[in-house]
Amino acid sequence: MSDSIMYKHRPLGSARSIRIISLHGASTGELYLDLEESSLDSSPLYEALSYTWDGQTPDQPIKCGGKRLDITRNCMEALLRLRYPSQQRSLWIDSICIDQSGTEVSKEEKKQQIPLMGEIYGRCARVLIWLGQETEASTRSIRYLRDVSDHLQPFKSGSKHTPVHEIPLTDKERLWKRRADFQGQHYDLYFSRL
Repeated sequence: MSDSIMYKHRPLGSARSIRIISLHGASTGELYLDLEESSLDSSPLYEALSYTWDGQTPDQPIKCGGKRLDITRNCMEALLRLRYPSQQRSLWIDSICIDQSGTEVSKEEKKQQIPLMGEIYGRCARVLIWLGQETEASTRSIRYLRDVSDHLQPFKSGSKHTPVHEIPLTDKERLWKRRADFQGQHYDLYFSRL
């Protein structure tokens, strides 16, 4: 794909416009997407992806509108995981939907788009959070969170939250033991109420 024509974002039509990704469905192969302009006022349906760039350079080529668009490896891995096998998926991802080219036009666009991000995330159908590829540490983290949730379930009394001090001592001890296991892995969990 290195000899492909590079994708260039078209300027947005209004200060309330955003771009929405239409991620083509496929079970394998290259990523294909299109960007479509939509007004936030028209209540478009989309999911917003939150992920970390991790200082990565956009060097992973995908097809956008039939042209090459370079994205970060982390973004590419998220898209590969999120795409449906046989239907399109509507997404908003800042690194793709906001022009990142560094031109004067893109700098002006960022000045308009960044203040809208709270509204963009607030109006989406749901927020998807990409933490990266599964690792041993992430598997332990998810297991730990499920453990905490399972132990708190019996203590819920119509409230969404159960103060930690209401957990019986034996369960507290088990939770703190699990927490100590994580500290050895450089994890610190902070909470006042669950």
